Amino acid sequence: MSKKLTAFLIVILFGSLFLSTLQFRIVGAVENSWTTKKSMSTARGGLGVAVVNGKIYAIGGSNNDAQLAVNEEYNPATDSWISKSPMPTA
Repeated sequence: MSKKLTAFLIVILFGSLFLSTLQFRIVGAVENSWTTKKSMSTARGGLGVAVVNGKIYAIGGSNNDAQLAVNEEYNPATDSWISKSPMPTA
């Protein structure tokens, strides 16, 4: 049984210390082109990112006013973000 392997690079633009953003983009290794995907629900910069079981988690960060305890999950198969339980503290 053969499995099709797909290679891709995920680049997420999160802004900087003074700029929060909702923007989310992916560049394909084979296509070599940028695709804008659905934006995160909460604009922020300086957050943590992890990929687990093919889903991307955007955790914490700040929005120029305060630290955030926000936790969102992106599903590439459906191009959608869902809110997960927030962190206990920001």
